[in-house]
Amino acid sequence: EMTLFKSQRANRELEVAARLHISTLERSLGRLSESVDELDAIIGLDPNLEEAYSRKGQVLFELGE
Repeated sequence: EMTLFKSQRANRELEVAARLHISTLERSLGRLSESVDELDAIIGLDPNLEEAYSRKGQVLFELGE
């Protein structure tokens, strides 16, 4: 049971890391709305990740929101 929990947690952490990279790529390509979508997904996975909120704020500022 603990092994499954650790595995799920590790998978979630990998997904968060991957989505952070995707968000950065989307932003660098000028796809700001898609970047925000990725950041929203990250916040859904890890609502305590301050970096996601910070990045989302930066992208929303770039969007003029």
